[in-house]
Amino acid sequence: MARFRYSLQNILNIKEKMETQAKQEFGTAQAALNVETEHLERLKERRREYEEQSAGLLKGKLDLRAIEENKEALLKMDSIVATQAIRVEKAKENVEAARERMAEAMKERKMH
Repeated sequence: MARFRYSLQNILNIKEKMETQAKQEFGTAQAALNVETEHLERLKERRREYEEQSAGLLKGKLDLRAIEENKEALLKMDSIVATQAIRVEKAKENVEAARERMAEAMKERKMH
């Protein structure tokens, strides 16, 4: 009995490779988003620690230099957190774009 041979097998193989590559890109983008999100959470925690330190400085003996340094640190942390939030949003956009490319590659493979 003759063995079935799909005449467009080469195209199907290429589509499968493209799908695999799109899945890998999606995984990489998702991992990058996770890293950026974790970094943002660590920065927010550090900012909360500065706020707690600020409250402690105002309760005890007033040390103007320490209060001013803490205030500057809080302002700097606000800037850093805002910058990191932008990086997280960009990473989310990259994940969404990779997801769309992956979905398109899956559709292409299923058509053949």
